[in-house]
Amino acid sequence: QTDGALETLGKVEGVAPEGIVIKKGDSQMDKAVQAALQKLIDDGTYLKILKYWGVEDGAISKPEINTPGE
Repeated sequence: QTDGALETLGKVEGVAPEGIVIKKGDSQMDKAVQAALQKLIDDGTYLKILKYWGVEDGAISKPEINTPGE
């Protein structure tokens, strides 16, 4: 996307979990997003995307829902 203007240097030094914000109490959306992420993990698409961007060290094997205060 940068037409060669940018390149990755070195290795990833650290990883941190990322999240998706969903309106509090929207359990239907919670379940839908979790199921969609699990499908991407199961069919290999998730890891393929992470490898493309060079961040596969941060891969997860199961999406989890964190409630406030966790």
